[in-house]
Amino acid sequence: MITTLLIDDHDLYRQSLKTMLVSRFPELQIFEASTFEDGKKIARSLRPELVLLDIELPDGNGLNLARIARDANPYTKVVFVTNHDLPEYRFAADQVGCDFFIPKGSSKMERMADLIHSMKRSA
Repeated sequence: MITTLLIDDHDLYRQSLKTMLVSRFPELQIFEASTFEDGKKIARSLRPELVLLDIELPDGNGLNLARIARDANPYTKVVFVTNHDLPEYRFAADQVGCDFFIPKGSSKMERMADLIHSMKRSA
C-alpha cells in the first residue's frame, strides 16, 4: 500500500480525484484533509509516501504544507494539483521540492500515474 494524503478544500473535486485514483490504483491508501491545519496534523502523524495538494487552502498555504510533509518524511513525493498555473507558483513549488505540478482539469494527470507506477516498483 502507498500511504497517500489528498488535501483540497473543494469537496467535490477532492472526492472525484479520490474516486479516480482508487479505481485506477487500488494499492493507494488515501487519507483526506480539506484544510491546512488538518493536512498538517495528518502529515505529521501519518508520514505519507505521497501528498497531493492544492496551493491555496482556506487557512494556509500548500507550499508550506509541502515543507511540513517533507519534514515528517523526506521521501514523500509531492504533487501539486491546482488552479494556480502561473510561473511564480511553479517556481515556488520547485523550491519546496515538488515532484509534479499539474493544473486542475489538465490532461497531464497521466504524469501522476507514472509517478505512482514508479513508487509501486520501488516499494
